[in-house]
Amino acid sequence: ILMVWLLHLKHPLLVAWIVVAWLCNDNERLVQAWIVRPSRRTSRIASVGSEAAAVSASESVDSVMGSFQPQLLQSFWGKKPLLIQQAFNATNLVDQGSWPTEQQIVDLACSGDENSTTMVEEEVVDGDDDGDGPDFVQAMEAEGYEDYFDDDNLGGSGESARLIQHIPDQLDSFTLEVGPFDAERIQSMVDNANNGDNTKDYNTKWTLLVNDVDRYIPSLASWMEHTFRFLPRWRRDDAQVSIAPSAGGGIGPHVDNYDVFLVQVAGSRRWSIDTSGKLTVAEEYDALVPDLSVRILNTTTTTNYQDLELQAGDVLYLPPRVVHWGTSTDHRDGCMTLSVGCRAPSAAELLMRVAEELSTSTLPSATARYQDVNLVSKIVNNNKTQQQQQQQRTGPSITHQVRNDMKSLLLDAVNDLVGNPEQESLWDQVLGTTLTSSNRYSDNALQAYD
Repeated sequence: ILMVWLLHLKHPLLVAWIVVAWLCNDNERLVQAWIVRPSRRTSRIASVGSEAAAVSASESVDSVMGSFQPQLLQSFWGKKPLLIQQAFNATNLVDQGSWPTEQQIVDLACSGDENSTTMVEEEVVDGDDDGDGPDFVQAMEAEGYEDYFDDDNLGGSGESARLIQHIPDQLDSFTLEVGPFDAERIQSMVDNANNGDNTKDYNTKWTLLVNDVDRYIPSLASWMEHTFRFLPRWRRDDAQVSIAPSAGGGIGPHVDNYDVFLVQVAGSRRWSIDTSGKLTVAEEYDALVPDLSVRILNTTTTTNYQDLELQAGDVLYLPPRVVHWGTSTDHRDGCMTLSVGCRAPSAAELLMRVAEELSTSTLPSATARYQDVNLVSKIVNNNKTQQQQQQQRTGPSITHQVRNDMKSLLLDAVNDLVGNPEQESLWDQVLGTTLTSSNRYSDNALQAYD
């Protein structure tokens, strides 16, 4: 039947591919991809084994099919989105413990609540698939991340959890709650959604997010280390996992300040992508829905959206500042998405770290204060008439000279820390602090701007 159908489409490449896949015992995934899901595909996809090729279309997101490989990103990194279908075998990764389960995310979101008794069982696995490499935790310690899995530094995982609720088609209805959450409450919400019981509040949809999941589940951290090892370690931020057990859950239209990989772990999610280009920060401010506790963009400002539906194992790569929002579409298997972000510090963030370092520094340039040793002499020796002196006192008291002296005071301190070769260790400390902190958690990336 498959042969007849493909021959009817007059697509010899697919006929050849189906024969190879059949011989490789990949029948089930093949049927799922090309028979069960033809209506869900957003564009025609050409697959040539490991050398998957993208079929580009004007004003559309490119798509490829095949295993996740860094080579696929060469033309897209930092520039435009890319959908990689069937990048991973989701079933195997969940069964192996590399990807978390829904229950693990619920337990993490409730960890730290005084009424919670949940506990996540963690298993550290080898970060090298061949089994001959160093243990991932040891590798992290060797590179200066010795506190990465330290419970004293982590605190309760529930502190990094967020619950976002909204009414469909009402952008001004989004609300944000910060964890840790009551275990009984969250478990009840999950059970009701999984059982199809939405009668209690059928209008409200919800999504539960937990940041820094890789720090609590080392097996996930090991998988990330292996999968994204083409990126420098400092560029890899945390693993954020979101679950939306019932269809319609999502966090609303927004932009990220960094490159991000959206990996579909379970169920399905529809992503709406703005294909018109990147949004500037000023444009984002203008497009924000006002008076919300979470940053939501007004989507009426553009109509250039493309919908992509991701199934378990699919990956969507997005460069920074591209408007997107995901909505769960699976009524049976729930929806879980793993978001792997990339650190990209701004000039303002670096300056804040420099200011923090200077505030406790004993460098002469950091402790120097404004001085005007000639102030009294200037007044005493001034030969101006009394009327001229009165006019001067009523004029601007902060003169150009004062402004320039203050500017020099600041620049001397910054240059001494950043540009002085003798202070390289201080600059390394500033960078180290900046590049090892979670952007999404520490900066409350979902919360509204002040």
